[in-house]
Amino acid sequence: MEIYQDGQAAWRSPPEWRVLDLTLGDPNNDGRYELLLALEKSGSPGNITSHPFVLGYRGGIYRLLWGGSQVNAPLREVEVGDLDGDGLAELAVIEASPDGSARYVTVWRWHGWGFSLRWRSPPGKYHDLAILPAEDGLPARLSVSTGP
Repeated sequence: MEIYQDGQAAWRSPPEWRVLDLTLGDPNNDGRYELLLALEKSGSPGNITSHPFVLGYRGGIYRLLWGGSQVNAPLREVEVGDLDGDGLAELAVIEASPDGSARYVTVWRWHGWGFSLRWRSPPGKYHDLAILPAEDGLPARLSVSTGP
């Protein structure tokens, strides 16, 4: 993955990273926008691991602000938005079961140096995750498709 600024590559992910999805928002609720990446990278030989990483623009450069540990359920899609109307962002994720037999929609909240699970859906065939904008004083809404 590359980020361009003024026609020049300003940041490149390491070649061992495979960025599956990303979203722009404020996942750590510090008042500044960052990119939250859902990525895979090589762990031990022959082992691919899934991680959430937060990338920010600070001091005139892009840098990794937070690199999450390996997660048990591989991340497939990510979105950031205020889902409960409290003014703080939540992280919405579609995760796959470790054996790939099902997917789950989960909602997480930043707790200072990582994310805590707030909610998990029943298993399903979820895809096309989106957070729809707030309307008429209501909080943003989570949208997801189901099926093949």
